[in-house]
Amino acid sequence: MVSQSLFGTSDVVTVLKPRCNPRWKAACGLGLYDTAFDPSLLTCFRRRPQRSSEDSTVFDDAVATQGMVTQLISAVRRVIRA
Repeated sequence: MVSQSLFGTSDVVTVLKPRCNPRWKAACGLGLYDTAFDPSLLTCFRRRPQRSSEDSTVFDDAVATQGMVTQLISAVRRVIRA
């Protein structure tokens, strides 16, 4: 989802990145022979907060932001090592 928001790509194009480019695969935390995820997974992640019965938007945003930052840093380090 980070790649999608940075580059403004569709779900399908976003999923094709790790399928076609080993650097994107490493950035997603996938091994060289792992299969990429289905584009519908991105839709599920976007809908998850909408289905919540509580208004936890601020908490969800903080956790998501911290999680994304941590994942990005980890992915960048893996790509640099590779």
